[in-house]
Amino acid sequence: MATASRQLILISLLLAAAATGPGKDAKVLHVADGDTIKVRLEGREEMVRLLCIDTPERGDPGFKEAGEFLAGLIDGKTVGLDFEHPDKLKRDGYGRVLAYIWRDAKIVNVEVVRAGWSRFWDKNGQGKYAEQFKKAEAEARKAKRGLWASSPQAAKPDPHAEQWCASKNSKVYHPCSCPTIKTIKPENIIHFNTEQQAKDSGRVHCQCEKWRKPK
Repeated sequence: MATASRQLILISLLLAAAATGPGKDAKVLHVADGDTIKVRLEGREEMVRLLCIDTPERGDPGFKEAGEFLAGLIDGKTVGLDFEHPDKLKRDGYGRVLAYIWRDAKIVNVEVVRAGWSRFWDKNGQGKYAEQFKKAEAEARKAKRGLWASSPQAAKPDPHAEQWCASKNSKVYHPCSCPTIKTIKPENIIHFNTEQQAKDSGRVHCQCEKWRKPK
């Protein structure tokens, strides 16, 4: 009987591992948008930024759909947080944990690209799963899924262009490099690919002295 119990425990552990994949187990508490989630990791809450993807920001075409797609895959579920370097937790400039998300033996980040809600975004490096991302993007482009169904350029903002940020609770937008952005909680930050998108959201340029525009 004891042997049978041990076998059942082993099977349960194997099934759990298959569901979450490699990395540290975490419970998804909230899906903020198509590339940012809140999880409970080792007893604490963390904001997680999914590596190698960059889904549309609020106000852009595809924002709602990207968020709903990600939520359908992982919201409320236990996932595996897989870091670029095993057991080495790395954060972005907003304090968010950078990770690949595993669920049901699949890399969720790759699945977002495969569904067409993001291109393969290599701002933080191409990473260890680069080939999978490249194949997923090629598949999405060919099948005209998600953002590729309308405008390929919408899914591929210029990574070298100035990026613009704002707080969800403010009517002011800033360059993302503006020091003020560091005072905003990561979960409240929204991003714009162009300054025009920031203006179209009804916001005005910040008056931070360092970034004041010449008259």
